[in-house]
Amino acid sequence: MENIKLACIIAILAVSCYFVPKSFEHKLLPIVEGDFQPEFRDVAMAFRANMEAGREKGAAFVVYHKGEPVFDMWAGYADRQSLRRWRNNTTTMMFGAGRAVTTFLVAQMVDRGLLNYSKPVTDYWPEFGSHGKQNITLEMLLSHQTGTHYFEEPISLRDLNTQQARIDKVICDLKPLWKTGSHIVSHDLVSGLILDRLIERVDPKHRDIYTMVQEEITKPLDVKLSMHLSRVDVYKTARIHSPSVTNFLYQAVTSPKYLWLHINSWFRKGSYIGKMYSSPSTVFNDPELREITLSSVSVTGTARGMAKLFSILSNQGQYKGDQVLKQETLTQLLTRTVTGVCPETGFHVSYTRGLQSFTNPYGETVYGQSGYGGQVVIADPSNQLSMAYASSYLSIYEFGEDPRFTDLQSKLYTNLQRYIERQLKG
Repeated sequence: MENIKLACIIAILAVSCYFVPKSFEHKLLPIVEGDFQPEFRDVAMAFRANMEAGREKGAAFVVYHKGEPVFDMWAGYADRQSLRRWRNNTTTMMFGAGRAVTTFLVAQMVDRGLLNYSKPVTDYWPEFGSHGKQNITLEMLLSHQTGTHYFEEPISLRDLNTQQARIDKVICDLKPLWKTGSHIVSHDLVSGLILDRLIERVDPKHRDIYTMVQEEITKPLDVKLSMHLSRVDVYKTARIHSPSVTNFLYQAVTSPKYLWLHINSWFRKGSYIGKMYSSPSTVFNDPELREITLSSVSVTGTARGMAKLFSILSNQGQYKGDQVLKQETLTQLLTRTVTGVCPETGFHVSYTRGLQSFTNPYGETVYGQSGYGGQVVIADPSNQLSMAYASSYLSIYEFGEDPRFTDLQSKLYTNLQRYIERQLKG
Protein backbone atom coordinates (compact mmCIF):
# COMPACT_ATOMS: atom_id res chain seq x y z
CA MET A 1 0.00 0.00 0.00
CA GLU A 2 2.81 2.40 0.89
CA ASN A 3 4.48 1.71 -2.49
CA ILE A 4 1.24 2.47 -4.31
CA LYS A 5 0.90 5.77 -2.42
CA LEU A 6 4.51 6.70 -3.25
CA ALA A 7 3.99 5.88 -6.92
CA CYS A 8 0.85 8.03 -7.01
CA ILE A 9 2.67 10.95 -5.37
CA ILE A 10 5.54 10.70 -7.90
CA ALA A 11 3.04 10.57 -10.77
CA ILE A 12 1.16 13.63 -9.52
CA LEU A 13 4.40 15.58 -9.05
CA ALA A 14 5.63 14.60 -12.51
CA VAL A 15 2.39 15.66 -14.18
CA SER A 16 2.36 18.92 -12.21
CA CYS A 17 6.00 19.63 -13.11
CA TYR A 18 5.13 19.08 -16.77
CA PHE A 19 1.95 21.12 -17.08
CA VAL A 20 2.47 24.00 -14.62
CA PRO A 21 5.64 25.42 -16.27
CA LYS A 22 3.93 25.10 -19.66
CA SER A 23 1.28 27.56 -18.57
CA PHE A 24 4.00 30.21 -18.19
CA GLU A 25 5.76 29.50 -21.50
CA HIS A 26 5.75 32.21 -24.14
CA LYS A 27 3.46 30.98 -26.91
CA LEU A 28 4.99 31.14 -30.38
CA LEU A 29 3.13 31.09 -33.67
CA PRO A 30 2.47 27.40 -34.55
CA ILE A 31 4.06 27.42 -38.00
CA VAL A 32 3.25 24.37 -40.13
CA GLU A 33 4.18 24.14 -43.82
CA GLY A 34 4.49 21.61 -46.62
CA ASP A 35 2.51 19.53 -49.09
CA PHE A 36 0.47 16.34 -48.97
CA GLN A 37 -1.97 14.32 -51.02
CA PRO A 38 -5.56 15.16 -49.98
CA GLU A 39 -6.25 11.69 -48.56
CA PHE A 40 -3.63 12.35 -45.86
CA ARG A 41 -5.28 15.47 -44.49
CA ASP A 42 -5.83 13.73 -41.12
CA VAL A 43 -2.07 13.25 -40.83
CA ALA A 44 -1.49 16.93 -41.57
CA MET A 45 -4.08 17.93 -38.97
CA ALA A 46 -2.43 15.67 -36.37
CA PHE A 47 0.96 17.19 -37.20
CA ARG A 48 -0.48 20.67 -36.76
CA ALA A 49 -2.24 19.67 -33.52
CA ASN A 50 1.06 18.46 -32.08
CA MET A 51 2.58 21.85 -32.84
CA GLU A 52 -0.33 23.87 -31.47
CA ALA A 53 -0.43 21.85 -28.25
CA GLY A 54 3.31 22.31 -27.66
CA ARG A 55 4.09 18.61 -28.04
CA GLU A 56 6.04 19.54 -31.15
CA LYS A 57 8.40 22.52 -31.40
CA GLY A 58 10.48 21.75 -34.46
CA ALA A 59 10.24 18.69 -36.70
CA ALA A 60 9.55 17.20 -40.12
CA PHE A 61 7.59 14.17 -41.28
CA VAL A 62 7.88 12.76 -44.80
CA VAL A 63 6.23 9.78 -46.51
CA TYR A 64 7.00 8.17 -49.89
CA HIS A 65 4.70 5.74 -51.71
CA LYS A 66 6.02 3.77 -54.68
CA GLY A 67 9.07 6.03 -54.74
CA GLU A 68 7.11 9.29 -54.87
CA PRO A 69 6.51 11.77 -52.01
CA VAL A 70 2.89 11.83 -50.81
CA PHE A 71 3.38 13.70 -47.53
CA ASP A 72 6.13 16.25 -46.86
CA MET A 73 5.61 18.65 -43.97
CA TRP A 74 7.72 20.58 -41.50
CA ALA A 75 6.80 22.67 -38.50
CA GLY A 76 8.04 24.94 -35.77
CA TYR A 77 11.48 26.36 -35.17
CA ALA A 78 15.02 25.32 -35.89
CA ASP A 79 15.97 27.64 -33.03
CA ARG A 80 13.23 29.08 -30.84
CA GLN A 81 15.54 31.54 -29.09
CA SER A 82 16.35 33.34 -32.34
CA LEU A 83 12.92 32.56 -33.85
CA ARG A 84 14.67 30.85 -36.76
CA ARG A 85 11.96 28.84 -38.46
CA TRP A 86 12.18 25.21 -39.51
CA ARG A 87 12.24 25.23 -43.31
CA ASN A 88 11.99 22.63 -46.06
CA ASN A 89 15.78 22.17 -46.14
CA THR A 90 16.40 22.25 -42.37
CA THR A 91 18.57 19.35 -41.26
CA THR A 92 18.90 17.73 -37.89
CA MET A 93 21.01 15.10 -36.17
CA MET A 94 19.65 11.58 -36.67
CA PHE A 95 21.50 9.84 -33.80
CA GLY A 96 20.96 6.05 -33.94
CA ALA A 97 18.57 6.36 -36.88
CA GLY A 98 21.63 7.35 -38.89
CA ARG A 99 22.78 3.72 -38.76
CA ALA A 100 20.28 3.24 -41.58
CA VAL A 101 22.79 4.91 -43.91
CA THR A 102 25.69 2.58 -43.08
CA THR A 103 23.30 -0.38 -43.27
CA PHE A 104 22.47 0.66 -46.83
CA LEU A 105 26.17 1.14 -47.62
CA VAL A 106 26.99 -2.33 -46.25
CA ALA A 107 24.23 -3.81 -48.43
CA GLN A 108 25.82 -2.16 -51.47
CA MET A 109 29.18 -3.68 -50.53
CA VAL A 110 27.57 -7.11 -50.09
CA ASP A 111 25.99 -6.61 -53.52
CA ARG A 112 29.45 -6.10 -55.01
CA GLY A 113 31.06 -9.02 -53.21
CA LEU A 114 33.20 -6.84 -50.94
CA LEU A 115 31.45 -8.03 -47.77
CA ASN A 116 29.54 -11.14 -46.76
CA TYR A 117 27.02 -11.13 -43.91
CA SER A 118 27.97 -14.67 -42.85
CA LYS A 119 31.73 -14.20 -42.70
CA PRO A 120 33.66 -13.35 -39.51
CA VAL A 121 34.80 -9.76 -39.11
CA THR A 122 38.33 -11.14 -38.81
CA ASP A 123 38.23 -12.10 -42.50
CA TYR A 124 38.46 -8.37 -43.16
CA TRP A 125 40.17 -7.18 -39.97
CA PRO A 126 42.32 -9.97 -38.43
CA GLU A 127 43.38 -7.96 -35.36
CA PHE A 128 39.72 -7.60 -34.34
CA GLY A 129 39.58 -11.24 -33.25
CA SER A 130 41.57 -10.86 -30.03
CA HIS A 131 40.03 -11.59 -26.60
CA GLY A 132 37.51 -14.12 -27.92
CA LYS A 133 36.00 -12.07 -30.73
CA GLN A 134 37.18 -14.34 -33.54
CA ASN A 135 33.73 -15.84 -34.12
CA ILE A 136 31.86 -12.54 -34.45
CA THR A 137 30.33 -12.36 -37.92
CA LEU A 138 29.25 -9.26 -39.81
CA GLU A 139 25.66 -10.37 -39.20
CA MET A 140 26.24 -10.47 -35.43
CA LEU A 141 27.79 -7.01 -35.51
CA LEU A 142 24.81 -5.62 -37.44
CA SER A 143 22.27 -7.27 -35.13
CA HIS A 144 23.87 -6.35 -31.77
CA GLN A 145 24.99 -9.85 -30.74
CA THR A 146 28.69 -9.22 -30.15
CA GLY A 147 28.54 -8.72 -26.37
CA THR A 148 30.92 -5.74 -26.73
CA HIS A 149 28.65 -2.87 -25.88
CA TYR A 150 30.89 -0.40 -24.04
CA PHE A 151 34.52 0.70 -23.95
CA GLU A 152 36.57 0.02 -20.83
CA GLU A 153 38.90 2.86 -21.85
CA PRO A 154 37.07 6.20 -22.23
CA ILE A 155 37.23 7.84 -25.64
CA SER A 156 35.88 11.10 -27.03
CA LEU A 157 34.64 12.01 -30.47
CA ARG A 158 37.73 14.17 -30.99
CA ASP A 159 39.85 11.02 -30.73
CA LEU A 160 38.23 9.75 -33.93
CA ASN A 161 39.98 12.46 -35.94
CA THR A 162 43.28 12.66 -34.10
CA GLN A 163 44.02 9.20 -32.68
CA GLN A 164 42.79 6.60 -35.16
CA ALA A 165 45.53 4.10 -34.28
CA ARG A 166 44.53 4.31 -30.60
CA ILE A 167 40.85 3.90 -31.50
CA ASP A 168 41.64 0.79 -33.52
CA LYS A 169 43.55 -0.64 -30.56
CA VAL A 170 40.68 0.13 -28.17
CA ILE A 171 38.31 -1.68 -30.54
CA CYS A 172 40.59 -4.70 -30.86
CA ASP A 173 41.02 -4.83 -27.07
CA LEU A 174 37.26 -5.09 -26.48
CA LYS A 175 36.28 -8.16 -24.48
CA PRO A 176 32.84 -9.73 -24.95
CA LEU A 177 30.80 -9.63 -21.77
CA TRP A 178 28.86 -12.70 -22.89
CA LYS A 179 29.34 -15.49 -25.37
CA THR A 180 28.91 -13.94 -28.80
CA GLY A 181 25.50 -14.64 -30.25
CA SER A 182 23.94 -15.51 -26.89
CA HIS A 183 22.35 -12.12 -26.08
CA ILE A 184 20.97 -9.09 -27.91
CA VAL A 185 22.22 -5.83 -26.42
CA SER A 186 21.70 -2.67 -28.46
CA HIS A 187 24.98 -0.77 -28.59
CA ASP A 188 24.78 1.84 -31.33
CA LEU A 189 27.84 3.80 -30.24
CA VAL A 190 30.31 0.91 -30.05
CA SER A 191 28.99 -1.16 -32.95
CA GLY A 192 28.67 1.99 -35.08
CA LEU A 193 32.34 2.79 -34.55
CA ILE A 194 33.41 -0.79 -35.28
CA LEU A 195 31.31 -0.81 -38.45
CA ASP A 196 32.70 2.53 -39.66
CA ARG A 197 36.30 1.35 -39.28
CA LEU A 198 35.51 -2.02 -40.89
CA ILE A 199 33.89 -0.40 -43.94
CA GLU A 200 36.86 1.93 -44.42
CA ARG A 201 39.27 -1.02 -44.26
CA VAL A 202 37.35 -3.03 -46.86
CA ASP A 203 36.83 -0.21 -49.37
CA PRO A 204 39.19 -0.83 -52.33
CA LYS A 205 39.72 2.94 -52.72
CA HIS A 206 40.53 3.37 -49.00
CA ARG A 207 38.06 6.25 -48.66
CA ASP A 208 36.78 7.50 -45.33
CA ILE A 209 33.14 6.71 -44.67
CA TYR A 210 32.04 10.33 -45.21
CA THR A 211 33.45 10.27 -48.76
CA MET A 212 32.07 6.80 -49.44
CA VAL A 213 28.53 7.83 -48.56
CA GLN A 214 28.82 10.99 -50.66
CA GLU A 215 30.04 9.08 -53.71
CA GLU A 216 27.95 5.91 -53.37
CA ILE A 217 24.66 7.16 -51.93
CA THR A 218 23.96 10.86 -51.64
CA LYS A 219 25.15 12.03 -55.07
CA PRO A 220 24.03 9.15 -57.33
CA LEU A 221 20.69 8.77 -55.54
CA ASP A 222 20.16 12.52 -54.97
CA VAL A 223 19.63 12.04 -51.23
CA LYS A 224 20.09 15.09 -49.02
CA LEU A 225 22.05 13.86 -46.03
CA SER A 226 25.63 13.78 -44.77
CA MET A 227 27.66 11.65 -42.39
CA HIS A 228 28.41 14.79 -40.37
CA LEU A 229 27.65 18.50 -40.32
CA SER A 230 30.14 20.64 -42.22
CA ARG A 231 30.71 24.05 -40.66
CA VAL A 232 29.58 25.79 -43.84
CA ASP A 233 26.17 24.13 -43.35
CA VAL A 234 25.66 24.99 -39.69
CA TYR A 235 23.12 27.65 -40.62
CA LYS A 236 20.93 24.96 -42.23
CA THR A 237 20.68 22.73 -39.19
CA ALA A 238 18.39 22.83 -36.19
CA ARG A 239 19.70 23.41 -32.70
CA ILE A 240 19.49 20.24 -30.61
CA HIS A 241 17.45 20.39 -27.40
CA SER A 242 17.57 17.55 -24.89
CA PRO A 243 14.39 16.85 -22.89
CA SER A 244 13.91 19.26 -20.01
CA VAL A 245 13.67 17.81 -16.52
CA THR A 246 9.90 18.31 -16.50
CA ASN A 247 9.49 16.70 -19.92
CA PHE A 248 11.68 13.81 -18.87
CA LEU A 249 9.68 13.21 -15.69
CA TYR A 250 6.38 13.33 -17.54
CA GLN A 251 7.54 11.01 -20.34
CA ALA A 252 9.17 8.59 -17.88
CA VAL A 253 6.10 8.33 -15.67
CA THR A 254 3.87 7.70 -18.69
CA SER A 255 6.40 5.14 -20.08
CA PRO A 256 7.83 3.38 -16.99
CA LYS A 257 10.22 1.14 -18.94
CA TYR A 258 12.14 4.26 -19.98
CA LEU A 259 12.24 5.42 -16.37
CA TRP A 260 13.92 2.12 -15.44
CA LEU A 261 16.35 2.47 -18.33
CA HIS A 262 17.48 5.96 -17.32
CA ILE A 263 17.71 5.14 -13.64
CA ASN A 264 20.21 2.44 -14.60
CA SER A 265 22.01 4.82 -16.93
CA TRP A 266 22.27 7.75 -14.51
CA PHE A 267 22.45 6.27 -11.05
CA ARG A 268 24.08 2.86 -11.54
CA LYS A 269 27.30 3.94 -13.21
CA GLY A 270 28.81 0.55 -12.50
CA SER A 271 26.13 -1.14 -14.60
CA TYR A 272 26.69 -2.13 -18.20
CA ILE A 273 23.90 0.17 -19.35
CA GLY A 274 25.45 3.13 -17.53
CA LYS A 275 28.83 2.53 -19.15
CA MET A 276 27.24 1.99 -22.53
CA TYR A 277 25.41 5.33 -22.44
CA SER A 278 28.43 7.29 -21.21
CA SER A 279 30.88 6.24 -23.93
CA PRO A 280 31.71 8.14 -26.05
CA SER A 281 30.35 11.53 -25.01
CA THR A 282 29.46 14.53 -27.14
CA VAL A 283 28.11 18.06 -27.01
CA PHE A 284 25.58 18.07 -29.79
CA ASN A 285 25.58 21.78 -30.61
CA ASP A 286 29.36 22.23 -30.87
CA PRO A 287 30.17 22.80 -34.60
CA GLU A 288 33.64 21.37 -34.10
CA LEU A 289 32.29 18.07 -32.80
CA ARG A 290 29.51 17.96 -35.36
CA GLU A 291 32.18 17.80 -38.09
CA ILE A 292 33.39 14.46 -36.73
CA THR A 293 31.90 11.32 -38.27
CA LEU A 294 30.47 8.52 -36.14
CA SER A 295 27.65 7.04 -38.20
CA SER A 296 25.55 5.94 -35.23
CA VAL A 297 25.47 9.51 -33.90
CA SER A 298 26.52 12.17 -36.39
CA VAL A 299 24.44 11.60 -39.55
CA THR A 300 22.75 14.90 -40.35
CA GLY A 301 19.99 15.29 -42.88
CA THR A 302 16.37 15.97 -43.60
CA ALA A 303 13.46 13.63 -42.99
CA ARG A 304 12.94 13.85 -46.75
CA GLY A 305 16.42 12.49 -47.43
CA MET A 306 16.00 9.56 -45.04
CA ALA A 307 12.53 8.67 -46.36
CA LYS A 308 13.76 8.85 -49.96
CA LEU A 309 16.69 6.53 -49.24
CA PHE A 310 14.38 3.98 -47.63
CA SER A 311 11.90 4.20 -50.50
CA ILE A 312 14.48 2.08 -52.38
CA LEU A 313 14.14 -0.66 -49.75
CA SER A 314 10.34 -0.53 -49.95
CA ASN A 315 10.34 -0.76 -53.76
CA GLN A 316 12.34 -3.95 -54.40
CA GLY A 317 15.69 -2.18 -54.38
CA GLN A 318 14.83 0.08 -57.31
CA TYR A 319 15.39 3.78 -57.89
CA LYS A 320 13.99 5.45 -61.02
CA GLY A 321 13.84 2.10 -62.77
CA ASP A 322 17.42 1.12 -61.92
CA GLN A 323 18.16 -1.87 -59.69
CA VAL A 324 20.23 -0.25 -56.91
CA LEU A 325 20.29 -3.40 -54.75
CA LYS A 326 19.97 -6.94 -56.06
CA GLN A 327 16.87 -8.81 -54.92
CA GLU A 328 19.04 -11.45 -53.24
CA THR A 329 20.86 -8.81 -51.18
CA LEU A 330 17.61 -7.06 -50.33
CA THR A 331 16.11 -10.34 -49.12
CA GLN A 332 19.11 -10.93 -46.87
CA LEU A 333 18.90 -7.38 -45.53
CA LEU A 334 15.18 -7.61 -44.75
CA THR A 335 15.21 -11.08 -43.17
CA ARG A 336 14.81 -11.08 -39.41
CA THR A 337 17.80 -12.80 -37.84
CA VAL A 338 17.25 -12.43 -34.10
CA THR A 339 14.53 -11.45 -31.66
CA GLY A 340 14.32 -11.35 -27.87
CA VAL A 341 14.56 -9.26 -24.73
CA CYS A 342 17.67 -7.15 -24.19
CA PRO A 343 18.97 -8.10 -20.72
CA GLU A 344 20.26 -4.57 -20.09
CA THR A 345 17.28 -2.44 -21.19
CA GLY A 346 14.49 -4.95 -20.67
CA PHE A 347 13.07 -4.01 -24.07
CA HIS A 348 11.91 -6.56 -26.61
CA VAL A 349 13.89 -6.06 -29.82
CA SER A 350 14.09 -7.67 -33.26
CA TYR A 351 16.83 -7.18 -35.83
CA THR A 352 17.59 -8.05 -39.42
CA ARG A 353 21.09 -7.67 -40.83
CA GLY A 354 21.37 -4.04 -39.80
CA LEU A 355 17.78 -2.89 -39.30
CA GLN A 356 15.19 -3.07 -36.56
CA SER A 357 12.03 -5.02 -37.22
CA PHE A 358 8.77 -3.32 -36.24
CA THR A 359 5.04 -3.92 -36.77
CA ASN A 360 2.88 -1.36 -38.57
CA PRO A 361 -0.72 -0.55 -37.57
CA TYR A 362 -1.91 -3.20 -40.05
CA GLY A 363 0.03 -5.83 -38.09
CA GLU A 364 2.55 -6.28 -40.91
CA THR A 365 6.33 -6.37 -40.51
CA VAL A 366 8.26 -3.23 -41.44
CA TYR A 367 11.95 -2.43 -41.21
CA GLY A 368 13.79 0.63 -40.03
CA GLN A 369 16.08 2.32 -37.62
CA SER A 370 15.21 4.46 -34.63
CA GLY A 371 17.42 6.79 -32.67
CA TYR A 372 17.74 8.75 -29.48
CA GLY A 373 15.19 11.50 -29.09
CA GLY A 374 12.47 10.03 -31.30
CA GLN A 375 14.16 10.01 -34.72
CA VAL A 376 13.00 7.15 -36.93
CA VAL A 377 13.05 5.94 -40.54
CA ILE A 378 10.96 3.01 -41.80
CA ALA A 379 10.58 0.97 -44.98
CA ASP A 380 7.31 -0.92 -45.49
CA PRO A 381 7.71 -3.22 -48.53
CA SER A 382 4.21 -4.68 -48.12
CA ASN A 383 2.65 -1.30 -48.85
CA GLN A 384 5.56 0.22 -50.82
CA LEU A 385 5.81 2.95 -48.18
CA SER A 386 8.75 4.67 -46.56
CA MET A 387 8.63 7.36 -43.91
CA ALA A 388 10.90 9.39 -41.68
CA TYR A 389 10.32 11.55 -38.64
CA ALA A 390 13.02 13.93 -37.41
CA SER A 391 12.96 16.46 -34.59
CA SER A 392 15.49 18.70 -32.87
CA TYR A 393 13.44 18.74 -29.64
CA LEU A 394 14.35 15.33 -28.32
CA SER A 395 12.33 12.97 -26.17
CA ILE A 396 13.38 9.99 -24.05
CA TYR A 397 12.03 7.52 -26.60
CA GLU A 398 14.54 5.49 -28.61
CA PHE A 399 12.74 2.57 -30.28
CA GLY A 400 10.24 4.20 -32.62
CA GLU A 401 7.76 4.72 -29.78
CA ASP A 402 7.65 8.52 -29.59
CA PRO A 403 3.92 9.43 -29.44
CA ARG A 404 4.60 12.39 -31.74
CA PHE A 405 5.56 9.89 -34.45
CA THR A 406 3.20 7.01 -33.63
CA ASP A 407 0.17 9.33 -33.79
CA LEU A 408 1.16 10.40 -37.30
CA GLN A 409 1.92 6.83 -38.35
CA SER A 410 -1.45 5.59 -37.10
CA LYS A 411 -3.38 8.19 -39.09
CA LEU A 412 -1.21 7.57 -42.15
CA TYR A 413 -2.26 3.93 -42.32
CA THR A 414 -5.87 4.82 -41.59
CA ASN A 415 -5.86 7.10 -44.67
CA LEU A 416 -3.65 4.97 -46.92
CA GLN A 417 -6.36 2.81 -48.49
CA ARG A 418 -8.29 5.86 -49.71
CA TYR A 419 -5.17 7.12 -51.45
CA ILE A 420 -4.49 3.74 -53.07
CA GLU A 421 -8.10 3.48 -54.31
CA ARG A 422 -7.85 6.89 -55.99
CA GLN A 423 -4.57 5.90 -57.63
CA LEU A 424 -6.16 2.72 -58.99
CA LYS A 425 -9.04 4.67 -60.46
CA GLY A 426 -6.51 6.91 -62.20
